[in-house]
Amino acid sequence: MSRAKEVQILIVDVNPSMGGDFKTAKEAMLMHVQQKIIQAPKTEMGLVCVGTEVTYSDLQDDGYDNIFVKRGIKQVGVDLLQEIEGLEEGVDEGDCKWCFGHPLPALDHTIPSFSRQGLCTHAFSRADLDALVVAADMIHKHCEKKAFEKSIVLVTNFQLAGKDADEIDSITAGLRTQNIALTI
Repeated sequence: MSRAKEVQILIVDVNPSMGGDFKTAKEAMLMHVQQKIIQAPKTEMGLVCVGTEVTYSDLQDDGYDNIFVKRGIKQVGVDLLQEIEGLEEGVDEGDCKWCFGHPLPALDHTIPSFSRQGLCTHAFSRADLDALVVAADMIHKHCEKKAFEKSIVLVTNFQLAGKDADEIDSITAGLRTQNIALTI
């Protein structure tokens, strides 16, 4: 019996509060993608960065800020490894190479550096949850009614403390309704 095709979104927290965890997060994602390339080369994957100053996604006009779709959903390959290798952790305010007035980079191209300018810890935590909605939307649009094993992997060191439990329940219920597995 053949396995259903798999689609997966990797969400990585790139904000400065990741600290030493960022390097570990990158290494874990690289190993995960290498395993997919070897064991399930037909897997389709996307990469979403959360905690960014620049916002770039299909839902950016709906208030889902501080989320950058680095790579749309496509077949896993060495290019995804290169995208992950090129990720940079957030930088201190003033070091950001991208500011208002610069054009947004095209999807699947170099992601800008990040800064804490205008963001607080609450915004990063909020963006972690919003990134789940963005990823679910990407999967929904990509899969439509096709049979896929769908999953989201959220790589972060965030704390859910202080979040509205009803909102968290609502987001996870939406993922369950779409048969999307969530790994944190």
